[in-house]
Amino acid sequence: MSDVSAEPQVATVTCPVCGNVVPVGAYCAACGTHLTHDAQSPSARRAHSYVAAPGESVLHLSVVSSLFPHLSHRSRGPFRIGLVAIVAALLVLAALRLQAPAIAVSALGIPLLFQLYIFEANLYDDEPLVATLLTIGVGAALGVGWSLLTSDYVTTASRLTLVGGSNTSHVVLAALVPAGAQLLMVVPVALMWLLRRNRYGESMDGFVFGSAGALGFVAAAVITDLAPELRAGVRITGPTANLYVQTVIHGIALPLVAACATGLIGAAIWLRRDANTNAPGRVFTLWPVALVVAVAVQVGLGYTDVSTPGNAVVITAHLAAAAAYLLALRIGLHHVLLHEAHDVRIGPPRVCHHCHHVVPEAPFCPNCGAAEVAMSRSSRRQLSLQPVAEETS
Repeated sequence: MSDVSAEPQVATVTCPVCGNVVPVGAYCAACGTHLTHDAQSPSARRAHSYVAAPGESVLHLSVVSSLFPHLSHRSRGPFRIGLVAIVAALLVLAALRLQAPAIAVSALGIPLLFQLYIFEANLYDDEPLVATLLTIGVGAALGVGWSLLTSDYVTTASRLTLVGGSNTSHVVLAALVPAGAQLLMVVPVALMWLLRRNRYGESMDGFVFGSAGALGFVAAAVITDLAPELRAGVRITGPTANLYVQTVIHGIALPLVAACATGLIGAAIWLRRDANTNAPGRVFTLWPVALVVAVAVQVGLGYTDVSTPGNAVVITAHLAAAAAYLLALRIGLHHVLLHEAHDVRIGPPRVCHHCHHVVPEAPFCPNCGAAEVAMSRSSRRQLSLQPVAEETS
């Protein structure tokens, strides 16, 4: 058990989970455990309070608080509007049969929104160009190359399925294409780990690098895959059902699955585990498990794409995978942050980024349980420099 120094002096209690002496509150400021419940109680594991958005359950289905965890509650509104605008634009363009603009929004919509999030939260600190090139740039280059290399396999398998002459070997090869893509999506975050681990040492950095690289890969692959369809012109004729399916899958489902899966892998790779923690859910923090699950999901989606001619089954499978991965990302990041090794020191008072109460500077807010690393470094520095006159509600 370690004693945590506090400045100024505050009332303290010993955490039953990590053994640290921490300020009295609802949550342990050192490990994030819910202090008002027994250590073995399910409530102490915080399923009701997501560490990056304490007002929400870990199992709450939310794109914005899941994919953009560094944002405060007040900052999420514009990104919700941006996400709704992307979905609305995709549906309207499909209804108007404007294929070229629909492809552009499908490929660039969510990746650009994620880049806005990175710059809004200042996650790349003072080297945005280097980090962008090593994540999105490398991801995009790999996406173009993989798409050009494998497009013939997927096209042949899909045509055989449509005419009822499906060849097992073609279907198997085509189903493995997304698996190879998922493995390549990990390259940018692995590259950042090799080159920038000393500069960016937190698990949330790994999440950001993994998601950014995957979105660069998907954007480039979608443009490359759908480029031949632009020969039909800006506006297509005939039924719009296929265009709806194409825009929803390429513009919503694929980028969400890729960003969540690879972001979770990146966070797990980056994790520096606290040797003294006995927090539950260790399996959710292991990068080999996250990688195997991601590859398995991609194989399943690839097989569905090339073996099922029905649009309803295909779009349902992709949207279900996107929803499941949004929850998987929340569960994974929640446990990664609870298992991560922190500099356990209670500092001077400041205003919490999430609940806006004045609390001691610590790895977790004693009042709401928000993880400090789920806040951008620039925000942490700004809050630390601001004098606190009185508690705000």
